[in-house]
Amino acid sequence: MIDMQFKNKLRRDDAKFHVSILSFAGIELIVPQSEILSIESIYELETNHGNERHIGVIHKQDIKLPVYCFSKSMDIYKSLPEDRFQCVVLKHDEVMFSLLCYEITNAVISDIEFHNIPICMNNNLIPLTHLCMYKGADGARKLGMVTSTVCLNEYINKLK
Repeated sequence: MIDMQFKNKLRRDDAKFHVSILSFAGIELIVPQSEILSIESIYELETNHGNERHIGVIHKQDIKLPVYCFSKSMDIYKSLPEDRFQCVVLKHDEVMFSLLCYEITNAVISDIEFHNIPICMNNNLIPLTHLCMYKGADGARKLGMVTSTVCLNEYINKLK
């Protein structure tokens, strides 16, 4: 799980974190690259025509995977927004689903500090495991929101 992976690497000065940054609605979530199964085109998406909590499905490994799409307030959209272009398939153990994103960026971050989520934010209404400060590609320090496939899945299931 992400917590043990990150905590173990925090003890080393030369730690490098292979992450994917999922961007949508002005939000960036950081997930371990090891939990990214694939990135699919929006053209692979079969949209829903019913009252489902997801916006559609994609086919992966002979399975129909639900595709979820978050708003900037982390609500689940029921219809396809115009500004999303890529589906990222997330997998951890038996949990597998897809998120529709504006952009997905893979990065190797070495200058990173992980912090516990402040008490005022740690209310199970936000799917985060940590906050972090890291140096972006432009050299500027950034605040990152760290999550995992398991954490996102639990959050989605609470919203259903």
